[in-house]
Amino acid sequence: MPNHFHLLIHTDERSVAPAAALRVRGNSPTVDMNNFSHGMKMLLSSYTKAVNKQLGLSGSLFTQNTKAKQVSSELAREDYTLVCFNYIHQNPYASALVKNPADWEFSSFSDYAGLRAGTLCNMQLAKQLFLLEWQAFEQETMRLIPAERLLKVW
Repeated sequence: MPNHFHLLIHTDERSVAPAAALRVRGNSPTVDMNNFSHGMKMLLSSYTKAVNKQLGLSGSLFTQNTKAKQVSSELAREDYTLVCFNYIHQNPYASALVKNPADWEFSSFSDYAGLRAGTLCNMQLAKQLFLLEWQAFEQETMRLIPAERLLKVW
């Protein structure tokens, strides 16, 4: 999206394990983080550094309010993973940025629809988790998501 992005990340117990103690800035006290939080921090920081270097800029690209939401767990009564998966693919279309979700070049929609051979997505894991009929991926993904399900996720 022009002003934000979505990632749907599948994790396991290793992601909630404590990361090594980290120094935030200079002589600041250490901050306890789990591996997932540390990984996301490193991802956003590395991306920011690369963009700033490429454009000859400095400073933040992202607000400090990065949101993360757990959408499923073994203890959860409801699983919203498929809702998020579909929402992410519908977002550029629903926002009228494109007439067809496959036209949004920054989406994994084309990868899952078999229109592009991207390598960022774990297609095998997605097939295992979602049990979708991949021949009908486009129709399945574009089904209207009931508002009450979206509200529970966001």
